Amino acid sequence: LVSGSRADQDHDAYMRQLSPVLERMAQVDSLYAIALKEGDEAQVERLDEHVKKIRQERQRLAKRFVEQQPSSPVAVYALVTSFGAAPDPDLLAAALAALAPEWQQVHDARYLREEILAPAEKLRVGNLAPPIRMSAGRSDLIYSPEIMGRYVLIDFWASWCGPCRLANRQFVPIYQEFAPLGFTILGISLDRDTMAWHKAAMQDGVTWFDLCDGKGFGTRPAKDYGVKAVPFNVLVDPDGRILARDLKGPALRRWLSRELTSGLDR
Repeated sequence: LVSGSRADQDHDAYMRQLSPVLERMAQVDSLYAIALKEGDEAQVERLDEHVKKIRQERQRLAKRFVEQQPSSPVAVYALVTSFGAAPDPDLLAAALAALAPEWQQVHDARYLREEILAPAEKLRVGNLAPPIRMSAGRSDLIYSPEIMGRYVLIDFWASWCGPCRLANRQFVPIYQEFAPLGFTILGISLDRDTMAWHKAAMQDGVTWFDLCDGKGFGTRPAKDYGVKAVPFNVLVDPDGRILARDLKGPALRRWLSRELTSGLDR
């Protein structure tokens, strides 16, 4: 940015608004790392909720900036840096609509519209979950959640992701308890190293159906589901419709207890 330019001034103004949010996120990240290292699952769950709230606050701030400064050179930057992971589709759609016409078709705006917003719209609660398509040797595997007629947790993870490994260990007893009642997990590893994937799955006690094609975030399901960070999951009902997103172990257990104890008798 050129010192004293409009872009420089707008950037400084935006960062003054954003700095308190970033500071809170840094504090939570530090506490999260400690809780993860100590295996404090209750603290991890509490901090996850803080992360979600701070992330949404940042997205609301970016949207407000764009609405106030739709022609600013910093407008698209604010959106790209705020909506890259776990976007609120309503906030993002409104923010993109507020952009001045000259910024609507720049590369980053198109990226947000096509690679972030479009998948997020598909994953709204109540929508049919996209089918899972992955290469398996010389053939292609196509998995539609409704085929199983079960509650399915579609779980994206990776061996190098600490929170993912904790989630795996939380899911093991949940899977053992609820699998006989009509629940299963479809894991999709975003590892590029398939040996690391195998080792991690064994260490974590993964016994459910788990896939890895070694393409990382470039794998087809990650693109179809708009996955930009892990862990990420989607809970799907027996009809293939999305019930919830991004559930941690305790929240997943609550969902299944409610859905399966009432749903199996209908």
